[in-house]
Amino acid sequence: MNAERKFINFIIDRITNHNIDEDIKELPFSHIDWNVFKNLVFYHELAPFVYLVSKDYGSFIPKDLFWLLKQCYYCAVVHCENLMREFLFIDKIFKDNQILAIPLKGIALLFDLYSQIPLRPMLDIDILVKEEYFPKAEKIIMDMGYSKDLHGLTEKYWREKQCHLAFRKLDKVVELHWDIDYKKDNLSILPLLWKRIRKVRTDSIDVNLLSCEDTFLSLALHQRRFGKALCLKNVIDAILLLHKYNASFDWDYVVKVSKMKNIQHTIFFLLAQMEVVSENSLYKLIMKDLNISPLKRYLIQKLIEKNTFSPFLNSRIKSLYLKSHFLLYDNFIFPIKYILGIPKEQFAAYFDLEIDAKSTHLFYRNRLFYMPFKFILDNISKQLK
Repeated sequence: MNAERKFINFIIDRITNHNIDEDIKELPFSHIDWNVFKNLVFYHELAPFVYLVSKDYGSFIPKDLFWLLKQCYYCAVVHCENLMREFLFIDKIFKDNQILAIPLKGIALLFDLYSQIPLRPMLDIDILVKEEYFPKAEKIIMDMGYSKDLHGLTEKYWREKQCHLAFRKLDKVVELHWDIDYKKDNLSILPLLWKRIRKVRTDSIDVNLLSCEDTFLSLALHQRRFGKALCLKNVIDAILLLHKYNASFDWDYVVKVSKMKNIQHTIFFLLAQMEVVSENSLYKLIMKDLNISPLKRYLIQKLIEKNTFSPFLNSRIKSLYLKSHFLLYDNFIFPIKYILGIPKEQFAAYFDLEIDAKSTHLFYRNRLFYMPFKFILDNISKQLK
């Protein structure tokens, strides 16, 4: 295990076990390649956590990197506090208008898993409402001064190709969801979600959350839509979730839903990531119950083990995006259909194009020709360097 990986594993262990005070002097700091470490930390979105754990040991870390980690930490703390307050304000208005809302992803986890450490890197506020209440919720958000942020695309595109609309007000972004993932056969991927919600209490206010099991499933599903399937931030979320709710966690429900909705590979992928940074015999048992073929098991575990801590991780983002899509889905047909019908904003991001440029629209319309052409051209360029 290289020195960079040892340090990152140490950070993850301290955060997931709520033990941020253990001595880190014994780590092999003299062997760390700090440029590699920095790139890994920012890919995995761990910078605030690194500072939180190592803030009393700044002498072991290069000054410029330590300063950057410190800035990331304090910016994240302030950002999390602002987003929490904004969500509670929105949630109160929704409740006053008889709209049941559930925070998703980072904002939800702040109320649950990170209550002791109110810090979790994130960009925006994700809120789920029932589809029939979406128009009413949308109007309320816009009456609050938010405006639709369509990223140069049509609203029709977002409603047909995605499961949320984004709204922006100054430096705040709210993504209002009517589902947590694409529907399959016009059915929600988690059909029992609304019947299984729970409540947590914060500052004398009840906040509705997904059930523990649906939270885990949503974390796994997010990995395949996120674009950075190997990101360890979401893995930390999953480990914290199981640490907190291990005694009551219903694995039978998770396995049953994964098989019913054909997302076994997605769940296996997240468990395999968790196993890499936090050994637990339970992970192996559940991975076995998912009935993944030996070949797929090997390929998923090989991809994760080879690339999660690789010095070349940033340069492999595009190839890993494609490879992970073929491993995260339960058959080869769906990822092929997904890639060929890739959402326009992901197409633009993948090929470093301006999303609202006319040329991007032209390339996207002709993507069946553009994508293989660009792939060949990029490989020729690499050979000439």
